[in-house]
Amino acid sequence: MNTSPPPRTMSEHSSHPADPGISTDNSAGGASTEGTGKLPVVLVSSLPFSASTLVGMILGSHPDISFLGETDLLMRRRPDGSWRHRKFCSICQDQDGEKCPVWSGELVQELRDHPDELHPRLARHLAAQNLGAKILVDSCKDEDWWRSRLEAPGIQPIVLHVSKAPEAYISSLLTRHSLRRPVELIALDWAQGNLALRQAALERGLVYHSVRYDDLVLRIREVLADLGRLLGFEPTDDQEEFWRHPQHNLRGNPGTASHLDAQRAESEPGVNKELYRQHHRTIFLDEKWKKVLSPRQVDRIHAMPAVRRACRILGYSHPIRTGGSPLAFRLAGHLVEPPLVLLRRLRHGG
Repeated sequence: MNTSPPPRTMSEHSSHPADPGISTDNSAGGASTEGTGKLPVVLVSSLPFSASTLVGMILGSHPDISFLGETDLLMRRRPDGSWRHRKFCSICQDQDGEKCPVWSGELVQELRDHPDELHPRLARHLAAQNLGAKILVDSCKDEDWWRSRLEAPGIQPIVLHVSKAPEAYISSLLTRHSLRRPVELIALDWAQGNLALRQAALERGLVYHSVRYDDLVLRIREVLADLGRLLGFEPTDDQEEFWRHPQHNLRGNPGTASHLDAQRAESEPGVNKELYRQHHRTIFLDEKWKKVLSPRQVDRIHAMPAVRRACRILGYSHPIRTGGSPLAFRLAGHLVEPPLVLLRRLRHGG
């Protein structure tokens, strides 16, 4: 079985040499903000359950960096116009910021009053408390909010695209949600969603870096060193042991948070509970797809033309068959994909 990630290759927009831990598409001339007066904000961009919380917590464990979590959570409203969320910090789990030393109710109200200045105001607040404020890390998931951050005044957005292999992404969704959709449709979401994130950054000429989950886990020191050179920080000796450092992030993966509090693993569903119990306070390679998906389903996933194209761009391959899915599956993928593309457009309103 081929379980090792293939060597990473340069994309058509890359201006940097390829290496095993990170791929760089840099059309903005580098991540440095020296002399610009702008605040560097790393947008950890990913599909759900694709390790953005893990990356954010590791980066945020550096003394000059703060991981914010998903800032779009603060801006969500109910149909009647009231604020949807009163619980902010997923670590403190308090209401209206009564206990959290970072996300106080007063600060949240200030940010809601001035959404276009969210990151600069947060940086000033964090600096006043001697917390990491030189680089902010935001893992927002709402598409409209994410795109608005790309053009927000006073910041230099740096897109850090984190992805999982399609079979790993699909198994993560299936173990957390009762999805009554064929794996081909979820695989199409994976392919088009990841390529849309990448294209949104590149078409704006932003600094863009891509990190695969497997690389992060298997070569974490190399990946951290690369990120340090790109973002301008020197990795600390224990930075990957994020559970040893204060964390105060909005939302995020509850499984990752269980490394801070083992009791949280008990709330994880099924196989996830087993994994987080077994690997408490260890950065481990999540390969539950081997239990969740059959080899036939993996063949169906990797037979989709859109998936094969996204895999070529992001550096993934079929995890079982060196030559990819058998011909019969690939022919079926060509027949199945067009109606699924149409269905996906209808489901997403256009």
